[in-house]
Amino acid sequence: MSRRHSGFTLLEVLVAIVIISLGMLGVAALLVTVHKANASSYLQQQAVQDAYDVLDRMRANLAGTQGGYYDGTYSSGVTTGCLGTTVQTPQQIAVCDTSQWGSTLRQLPAGSGTIVTATANNQTTVTVTVTWSDAPSQQTIEQSFLPSVSSTVPVGYSRRTAGMSAYQLTTVM
Repeated sequence: MSRRHSGFTLLEVLVAIVIISLGMLGVAALLVTVHKANASSYLQQQAVQDAYDVLDRMRANLAGTQGGYYDGTYSSGVTTGCLGTTVQTPQQIAVCDTSQWGSTLRQLPAGSGTIVTATANNQTTVTVTVTWSDAPSQQTIEQSFLPSVSSTVPVGYSRRTAGMSAYQLTTVM
């Protein structure tokens, strides 16, 4: 007479543990990727808001925009104490606006912005470019969890080169 053994063998248990472990590693890798994409998306949204902020300021000071007073490159370290002072000319307004815009670029790591205006046929074309580094959040995650993961993140409106991302917006005023 033969005896039937019920239950699992050690080999079956080990195989099940390996399969579950691989699945959990896949879920962990997915969570890291989602976190990186979320951090990158947040920075991109901040850049979009900064670009629209300076465009709204430029629309409010159309004489300063057409005069080219906004043209230039601005970094997150640019600050001019214009609050509380009397601002009267379009040039003074532009200096105050770009100073405040430069201070909002501090929200972005290594944030900087460029404004280029061109006037032709009574139309002013404005191109605003906001550049920032995605590297700090990407490097922290990669060093903590997956040191060999590539840091490419799909982008929509922006372009990405060597850890730097940029959002460019062109409009006619």
